[in-house]
Amino acid sequence: MERVLILSKEKYLISTNVYDNFVSVHKSLNLLEPTPLNWEGLTVDDAIKYLGIGDKSIKIKSPIDEIIIYKSHLEHLINDNDKHRKKHLNRAIRTIQAPNLIIKTNAYNNYVKLFVDDKSNIKPHLQIVKVKTDGSFYVTNFQLTKKQFKTKILEGEIIYDLSSVPSR
Repeated sequence: MERVLILSKEKYLISTNVYDNFVSVHKSLNLLEPTPLNWEGLTVDDAIKYLGIGDKSIKIKSPIDEIIIYKSHLEHLINDNDKHRKKHLNRAIRTIQAPNLIIKTNAYNNYVKLFVDDKSNIKPHLQIVKVKTDGSFYVTNFQLTKKQFKTKILEGEIIYDLSSVPSR
């Protein structure tokens, strides 16, 4: 049976626990990926070389458009004082390339990806990359509580949902 593309919040709002519903739907369809290895670079220059950024930027293809990552945008992610954030460069790139969900809000498209750390898929975790509506990379890797996730779903518009893509 072929699935029809349904970009609706309703399947996630069937109970008050929106996040758990989201995880359940995507897990049941085997749409969770193993967490990419941590990025081991240290500086913005390391990230520029790693990503192959030319003079000014690189384009990363997403399911709905191309995201432009400028050298200057990496400074937020690759901060010398924040060792935790810079490790997540690979997760951020993979979230743009293959999100589970894209939620459009006023100023951003929020790319949402579910990763798992172990082979049993027991402990999924959320990665979110915020992208300006003009397509440029802006902020990456922040954690949401389950309540904040529900608010994003309620206030935003789902413009891409991997669980609704026919013949993925």
